[in-house]
Amino acid sequence: MSKTKKLLSVLLCLCVLSAFTVVGVQAKTKKPTKKTVYVIATEDRLSDGEFIYFTKYVYNKKGGLKRQDEYEGKDGKLYHQTIIKYNKKGRVSSFYGKPILYGGSHVYTFKYNKKGKLTAKILVAGKDYKIKKRDKKGRVKTIKEYVTGTNTVEDTYTLAYNKKGHISKVKSSYGTTKYKYDKKGNLTSDMFENYKNIYKKGLLIKKTSGTNQVVYTYKRIKLSAKQAKKVKKQQWALINSSLNFPLNEDLLML
Repeated sequence: MSKTKKLLSVLLCLCVLSAFTVVGVQAKTKKPTKKTVYVIATEDRLSDGEFIYFTKYVYNKKGGLKRQDEYEGKDGKLYHQTIIKYNKKGRVSSFYGKPILYGGSHVYTFKYNKKGKLTAKILVAGKDYKIKKRDKKGRVKTIKEYVTGTNTVEDTYTLAYNKKGHISKVKSSYGTTKYKYDKKGNLTSDMFENYKNIYKKGLLIKKTSGTNQVVYTYKRIKLSAKQAKKVKKQQWALINSSLNFPLNEDLLML
C-alpha cells in the first residue's frame, strides 16, 4: 500500500472514530442543571394582630408573576385580582386590576424602545410616567409624571444609587425618600412605607411598622440558570415594593 493510501486510510479511520465519539458524547449529555428559586407564595397584611387582607401569588411556567389574588383576610372571599401579561420578548406589557366584589378597575400599560429599554408606564385615565434620562450605566435617573394624554408635568422624580447599584434615594415634590440596605443588598428600611424588614436565610419573612405587619411565605420552583437569574430579580422587586414607584425595570422583564 502506497504512503498516500495509508494516509487516506488513517484519516478515514479518524473521521469515523470522531463521528462515533460525537454521537457518544451527545447521547451522554446531561440536561442543563436546574436552579432552585424561592418565590413568594402568600402575603398576609395584619394590623393589631388581625388580618387586613391575604394575597396569593400565581406564576407562569417561566416563573414570572402571572396573577395576584387578594382575599378579605386569610379565610375570606376573593375580592380583587391583578393580572400580569407579557409580550413576546418576555417583558411585562400590562397590569390589569380586576375587581371581583368591589373596588375600581385599573390598567397599566408599558412601552419599550427598539433596544428593549422601558420608556413609559401609562395608567389609563390617570397618569403617565415617562423615563426622561438614564445614566452612563443605563440606569433610570429622571422620570416625569404627566396627566394622561397631555404634556402637563405634575411631578419629576430624580433617582440616586449607592455603590452597589441599588436605589439610595428618590427626590420629588413629596420630598426625599431614602433607602437602606444590609451587606447582602437586602432592603432593610425606607421612609416611603416606614417598614423595617426582617430576613431569615436570605428571604424576607416579615415587615414591621408599629402594630402593622406584612408576613410572607415562599415556595420552591426549579428553572434554568438563565431564567432563575431573571426571576430572582423580579422577586427582589416584588419584595421591595416601595422601590416599584413609579417604575422598576426588574419587576417588568423576564
